[in-house]
Amino acid sequence: MATEEEQKAQEAKRRAFGEWTTFLESTPPNVAKVIANLADYVGVSSGITQWKVSRPRLKLHCDIDDGLRGFDDTERSTDIGYQFLHYRCRDCGRQLKAFSVLIGLRDRDHGIVEVMKLGEYPPFAAPISARIAKLLGPQDLALYRQGTRAEAQGLGIGAATYFRRVVENQWRLLVKELRQAAEKLGVRDLAVYDEASRETQFSNAVRKLKDAIPGKLLILDGENPLTLLHQPLSIQLHTLSDEECLQQAEDIRLVLTAMLENIADALSDHAELKGAVNRLKQVRS
Repeated sequence: MATEEEQKAQEAKRRAFGEWTTFLESTPPNVAKVIANLADYVGVSSGITQWKVSRPRLKLHCDIDDGLRGFDDTERSTDIGYQFLHYRCRDCGRQLKAFSVLIGLRDRDHGIVEVMKLGEYPPFAAPISARIAKLLGPQDLALYRQGTRAEAQGLGIGAATYFRRVVENQWRLLVKELRQAAEKLGVRDLAVYDEASRETQFSNAVRKLKDAIPGKLLILDGENPLTLLHQPLSIQLHTLSDEECLQQAEDIRLVLTAMLENIADALSDHAELKGAVNRLKQVRS
């Protein structure tokens, strides 16, 4: 049975490993972090004291599986210094993730290290679901990715600019997708959607669709997603601080994501229901 001192040491080690795991999963590049009790002394070789840092299993977004999955490294531990960490999705076995890190030993008595990501690939950013990637065209998907990367690095003005550009470029597509989803949900009078799509200004389209969107396509407590997305476009970025721009970027991304997911769910539900009906009709006949 472990002594009280050994139990404390084990708990400190678990805490350090958890910090190291979180750092790799969610900290952007060029941010340093000091972690105590992380490095393990492994001996002396050729007169050089050697230390190792274990490589944790990570929870990362897998584009192939379109969700959060476990990722394992090809090696169990890494040396102090400049290192590359190579991870692979445990489920599909195809999605890869690579980190370039600097691990510096700060205290030899307590295994204290300072870690920093020098880079990672795919680049650090909020994950993009396959549904959103499918709905956006290549050009605006590229802008969306740039927005997520700028947001992840705390670049508020850049992130807000990218996300606003996506909305400005694609509001007609959003109206078209809303119309298609509304039709699948049983809305019979779709003329207002056609009128909105012919508008030259986003603000006019928003006014036409103010009360026309089905409840299943609204956000949270009945909020019209088009209205929410249009509001920040009326505010000039130069009047906002970088922190305010960063918050605006996050808000646009979350609402746009929720809207596109709701549309995709409506279309998917209809396709599944249609398939079920067709199969049952075949059984009946």
